[in-house]
Amino acid sequence: MKRSPTERWCSLAFSLVELLVTVSIIAILAALCLPWAKSSIAQARSIKCMSNLAQIGKAIELYAGDNNQMLPAAYISGDSTSIPWMWKLIPYLGMATNSMGYAPLPRAAGVFVCPEFKPSENRAVSYVINGNMNPLLETYWNYRKLIAPASQTFMVVEFNKNTEHFNTYSDKDVARRHPHKSANYLFIDGHVENLSEYIAPRQDPRWFNPGQQ
Repeated sequence: MKRSPTERWCSLAFSLVELLVTVSIIAILAALCLPWAKSSIAQARSIKCMSNLAQIGKAIELYAGDNNQMLPAAYISGDSTSIPWMWKLIPYLGMATNSMGYAPLPRAAGVFVCPEFKPSENRAVSYVINGNMNPLLETYWNYRKLIAPASQTFMVVEFNKNTEHFNTYSDKDVARRHPHKSANYLFIDGHVENLSEYIAPRQDPRWFNPGQQ
């Protein structure tokens, strides 16, 4: 039995209403899920950043093992005989010798790039070494007899400036790129922490701990 035009129109109109309701529900669910998805992506990137730092920490350990327990010192600008600490670690990270080009820091590569960091044209790394790790700056730092609290002293931190080390006397703060305005820190003993607190460069003992003299 054929349906009348009125019946067919009502059926079509009802189908359109169902479609619009379905689309609206999907849109609402997508809007509700979007912040969660963004948060999950940001968290995943922070975890990847922490993994980068852990690999850097392992490379530092291997470097020290091959260099009489000496840690790679922070590079001093203007010293033509000094090699930036990142270049010293390249062989221990399975990276090609020229994978980051040549000084002064032409481009980023490998584990030296945080997923949340957008490198500028002349930026090579997302991370910098604690400037107090340089024996030319801090002559009382003893590389060969590193003792506790190595687990309480920063080794490598996140940063945004075009430099190789964090100067605790002039730099204001690390780069807090991750959820809750947090940053990731590699400690001398090799463990990595995500911290959201502001850590004063000149006051906090984690930048320089006299217990390691």
